[in-house]
Amino acid sequence: MTNPLLELKTIESFRDHGRVRRSVEDDIPQARAELAALENVGISYDQVTRQLQDLGVQRFADSFHKLFTCIGDKRMALKIRL
Repeated sequence: MTNPLLELKTIESFRDHGRVRRSVEDDIPQARAELAALENVGISYDQVTRQLQDLGVQRFADSFHKLFTCIGDKRMALKIRL
């Protein structure tokens, strides 16, 4: 069982076209303008990031519970055999 933090399609796209570099500080004024433009058309950066974080936490929790259910099932199967 795997639990990738990134979708395989994303990893493959980055491998094909991506470039590792420090880009977080590239053109901060432009980034602020783009965030303001999104707000002006009703897209809240805070709301979007909160939704993505909630989804990520939920997916992690789901995988965590699935893993422990699988471990419990295996444990019971081994216990029955003994």
